[in-house]
Order: sequence, then C-alpha cells, then structure tokens
Amino acid sequence: YAQGKRDAADAVPDFVTGRTGTHAAVLKPSAIYGTRYERTSLGTVPVPLGLVMGPVSAALRFFGGTARALRGFAPYLLDGALLAPVPVEGVAAAAVHHVLDAAADGQVAVEDAEALLATERPTAPGVGHG
Repeated sequence: YAQGKRDAADAVPDFVTGRTGTHAAVLKPSAIYGTRYERTSLGTVPVPLGLVMGPVSAALRFFGGTARALRGFAPYLLDGALLAPVPVEGVAAAAVHHVLDAAADGQVAVEDAEALLATERPTAPGVGHG
C-alpha cells in the first residue's frame, strides 16, 4: 500500500510534463479526522472524531520538533508515525485550491501533513475544523 502511494506520487511529474493546461497536487496528510456518521438501529449517529483527534493534532504540532527528531532517529520504525492528524476540511480545501489554481500550469504541488496544517485556506460558510 505505502509503496503504491510512493509510486503514484513519483509518476505525477511525468503526467504533467508536456501537457498544456495541466497541473497536479500530491496531498500527503497523516491521519484524517472529521465527523463520521454511523448507521445504527436508532438511525444515523454522528461520531465527532475531532473531539479526540483535534487535541492529539495540537499536541503533536506543539512537540513537532521532538517528533521530527524521533522520526529521523528511527525512520524505519516511525515512518509516518508521530505526524499530527489533519482535519478533513483542511484536506478538502487544499484539493479544491489546487484544482482551481490556474497559475499552476505545468507545476506539481506537494503538501505533507505539516503543510496542510500550516496553510490557512477559506472553507465553505459554516464549515469548521472538527
């Protein structure tokens, strides 16, 4: 699975090269959280994952330098771990931004979890992180 994701990301520049009006974005979030809806015998129940994942994300961002150092110390063990979770709205806003970015012709944008969390983009009215 992970190798397939890396292979796909590596193929993106070849896709863009030589195609006028084409650009691409590779979004590499860590865990993604938002409100999930579960069907039960009582109906659909919202499960607000942000109540747990929001504080986890904030803590991992606060200790980001330490987390980066630990990942660098044992990348074979911690590759992809200790990354702050990203709200689904942030991933969606980045995707829409890159789709609509007319100035990006011929370019490939890559955003990892840290970039997705650091970039403020407008969201739809009434849509918050959570």
